[in-house]
Amino acid sequence: MAGYKGRQGRKPKLTSKHKLDGTYRPDRHAARLESVQVSASPHRLTPPDSLREDGKQQWRTVVDSLPDNVLKTCDEGKIHQLCFIRQQLNDLQLAIESAPLDTSLLHVYVKLSSQYDRIGRQFGLSPIDRASLRVEEPKETVDPFLEFLKAGTG
Repeated sequence: MAGYKGRQGRKPKLTSKHKLDGTYRPDRHAARLESVQVSASPHRLTPPDSLREDGKQQWRTVVDSLPDNVLKTCDEGKIHQLCFIRQQLNDLQLAIESAPLDTSLLHVYVKLSSQYDRIGRQFGLSPIDRASLRVEEPKETVDPFLEFLKAGTG
């Protein structure tokens, strides 16, 4: 079956590929993450002090790669979990290099890698995942009373 395990259907095509093929439709493809320009000031979430430097680097990579209207403060927990797993994977890689025959380390590494991939999909860490992310443009707040007054005067 095409795509990722646990996902139905085929892999989404990148917006740039749709444009090259002539199949780009703004109503279907314009809201994808890769179509939205990342501005210079994304919503800044600061990494917690409990993370080491490699975890903080992962944090900055995730936060800097997403546009303004994607990250919210409630996402801190998931980003922290992703960065903590990255730290554990780095530690396990060193342990596996020093003891390559220890199968228990390999099993833990495989499990952590699958968790990292699962959480990373939510933040679009691979090109296929970025193609499937959708970004909603912020809607302007309109005062209904002002609209009523404008309609009555015109």
